[in-house]
Amino acid sequence: MQDTITAIFCHVDDFLKALSWKDDPQCHLSLSEIVTISLTAARFFSGNLESSRAFLCEHGYIPAISKSRLNRRLHAIAVFFWHFIIGYLSSKQNPNCMHFLVD
Repeated sequence: MQDTITAIFCHVDDFLKALSWKDDPQCHLSLSEIVTISLTAARFFSGNLESSRAFLCEHGYIPAISKSRLNRRLHAIAVFFWHFIIGYLSSKQNPNCMHFLVD
């Protein structure tokens, strides 16, 4: 689980760097961390964002973020971005494993 969460974050962060994405300097969490919360929820918590957010905060993966702030940040992400990121992550397959990062 830890390896998958780290891999998701690294791939999302690399994807955003390739797009030359710049987060607002006032943001406490980067877009990479916001997307990682969402994808971790989908992968390990049956889509439950609150469980994913709490888990990642408690285990030190991300700094604390309120439930409402997370929802506002997630809803601000354009739909086409999700298509791009899911397509990118599904192309990143571990050669030693037949599972994708996002199943």
